[in-house]
Amino acid sequence: DVYKRQELLTEITDSRSIINGQHILNDGGDDIILQGFFWESNKAASSWYNVMAQNVQKIKNAGVTMIWSPAPWKDSTPNGMGYLWHSFDLNSTHGSEADMNNMINTMNANGVKVIVDIVANHSDSGHSNPAYPWDSQAWEKNNYEEWGYYKFENHDLNTAYVYHDIKNAMNHIKAKGVTGWRYDMVHGFPSGRVLGWNQD
Repeated sequence: DVYKRQELLTEITDSRSIINGQHILNDGGDDIILQGFFWESNKAASSWYNVMAQNVQKIKNAGVTMIWSPAPWKDSTPNGMGYLWHSFDLNSTHGSEADMNNMINTMNANGVKVIVDIVANHSDSGHSNPAYPWDSQAWEKNNYEEWGYYKFENHDLNTAYVYHDIKNAMNHIKAKGVTGWRYDMVHGFPSGRVLGWNQD
């Protein structure tokens, strides 16, 4: 359950490699990435961003050099993990925007880089106040994914304002001090979109 899994994060042990009796941290300079959340981490008793920040020393001591932060935008579906977001609002079920800022600053201060999960392929088209009106050019009509109890339509990322809205929202997060992105469902859109978001 959520509390047992939270304990897993708080009980990270020293996972450094031992070669010839010596501890080797990320030998060769490659980053060691920790997925900093799980499917029900948003149900923790307190802000999950705060849980991440509070465990930074254990994360650092384990040899982790980069942490993967959850999808940040507001999601009001039952799971609420950010994969069916409806707003670029960063006050989410993972915590407030202030909590997110503190987590990023805390990680950076301790030498742990932050990457953020970006869900660009789709959002909650069924929300009463969606990011984009259903009758707009933001959607690929009749091109949808089914996810258990829910069906959601894909964004039309050839529509310039959708592409730029997502880019602007990413730049807002990047300015907080994040290192990069993990793109969700990348098989759903052209690779050129990722290249553009990374380079613009």
